[in-house]
Amino acid sequence: FQWGSATRTLIALAIALGVLLAIVYPMKRALDDKDASKKLLGVFQKQLGRVFIIMPSSPVEERWFYLVSLNAGVSEEIIFRGFLLWYLTHYFSELWAAVLAVLLFSLAHLYQGIRNQPALIGISAATVMMFVITESLLVPILFHILLDVFQGRSVARLQRQQTS
Repeated sequence: FQWGSATRTLIALAIALGVLLAIVYPMKRALDDKDASKKLLGVFQKQLGRVFIIMPSSPVEERWFYLVSLNAGVSEEIIFRGFLLWYLTHYFSELWAAVLAVLLFSLAHLYQGIRNQPALIGISAATVMMFVITESLLVPILFHILLDVFQGRSVARLQRQQTS
C-alpha cells in the first residue's frame, strides 16, 4: 500500500489515465448529445442485462453508488491483485499468474454478461500492469474506484435524461 518509485508510479498513472480517457471521453460526448445518450443507455441496458436494475438512477442512489465504488475498488484490488496474484506466483510463473488473475477477475464479473467479458479482461489486464509496474495496490485501487464512479454516474445521468 505504499507508493512505488516516482517513475514507476507515473508510468502506471499514465496507463490508468489512458484507459480512463478511452472509456470516459466517448461516454462524456454521448452524455452531451440527446440522440447518442439514448443509444448509449440502450447499450448499457443490453450489456448489463439483469444487472442494470441495480445501477443508480436518482441523485441519492448515485451518491450511494460512490460508496459501492469505493468498496469494490479497494476490496477487489486487494483480493485479485494483492492476494490472488501473489498466491498464484507460488504455483505458476509471473506471466501465467497474471493471466489467471485476469481471467478469474473477469469470471467473478460474469454476472455483468458475456458481452462484457472482453472489456473486463482488458481492464483487468491494465490493472495488473499497473500493479506489476508499481508493486503497489494504490494506483490500481484509485483506477478501479474512478472507473466505477464514472460508470455509475454516467448510467444515473443517462437514466435521468431519458425520464425528464
